[in-house]
Amino acid sequence: IRPNTIIYTTMIKAYSKSQNLDAALKTFGVMLERQKAQRGVAPNIISYNSIIDCCVRCSHLDKAKQIFEMMTGSVLPDLITFSTLIKGYCRVKDIEKALELHNQMLERGIKADEVLYNSLLDGCLKANQDKMALKCYANMKKLRIKPSNVTYSILAKIYQKQGDLEKSFALLDEMRADHIKPGLFVFTCLMQTCLQVGLIDKALTYFAEMTDTLAETGNHVDWVGFSTIVGGCLDHGRHTEAIDMLLRAESTLGTLPNERQVWLLYDKLNASLIDANNEVAVKRYGEVCHVLKWLGRSLGLEEQSCFGNNMSAGYHEDKENLSSQDRNIPDVLVRLEA
Repeated sequence: IRPNTIIYTTMIKAYSKSQNLDAALKTFGVMLERQKAQRGVAPNIISYNSIIDCCVRCSHLDKAKQIFEMMTGSVLPDLITFSTLIKGYCRVKDIEKALELHNQMLERGIKADEVLYNSLLDGCLKANQDKMALKCYANMKKLRIKPSNVTYSILAKIYQKQGDLEKSFALLDEMRADHIKPGLFVFTCLMQTCLQVGLIDKALTYFAEMTDTLAETGNHVDWVGFSTIVGGCLDHGRHTEAIDMLLRAESTLGTLPNERQVWLLYDKLNASLIDANNEVAVKRYGEVCHVLKWLGRSLGLEEQSCFGNNMSAGYHEDKENLSSQDRNIPDVLVRLEA
């Protein structure tokens, strides 16, 4: 079989997935040599986008930009090209270069989409450029680009970080107006915002709404959602609700992964309820023991008598080795300046 553009491009895609930049660049170089020698093989837009994606995946943005600048004549950058590069610069928090590319793309008459703006919003959030993130969102709305659940998730995190209760609480109404059902991340951020200012009942209301919304699609609250509301209840002395939520979590989730968040809640529950003067712990002794043993089994701890010993005594030695769980959480004719 004689090698052609499709075969070489497929090879570059495979190297990109395995993050083998050297092999991808070598293959791309062969294509350029064959093009120069007029041997019937020339990179097309998919070839260029694939090699740029490989460079971005391997954190070689200078190389990606160099290849990008080679795209002239019959092969010009498209939305995917710009989106890939912008995502790469956002990943390393170089918002200025990301915005330069954004503006360059618009000047070429290429329309942005929701995925590109999500990359900009997330990049601005991680680079602590909240004002620029909100400016990007305003521009997105101005161009009538419909936000997604990912967009609103990033906005929820920004408003939570700013402590902006009004905008946080307005998010759900805005999502409904756009006919978008809120996901786990949005609800979790709203709960965290409430808990930061002591609005426990409001957080519990959001938890109930999250449960109902997820049930409509056959899903359920995950451990991050449960641990957020349980931790908040414990912090504010709402032990009854904390125990109720933990019992629901056990029936919903079963065995939990042995990871840092589980250890943290286990330790907090022990510290909060071990006090003999805790009225709730005394009245619901059996249930408290039950949830403590459930968490302990998930963490691989031997069962011990409830309140008799602190079963997390070895926590301080092991916690640094445990993985943490984050919500990955993962990508305009008006110019945007950093």
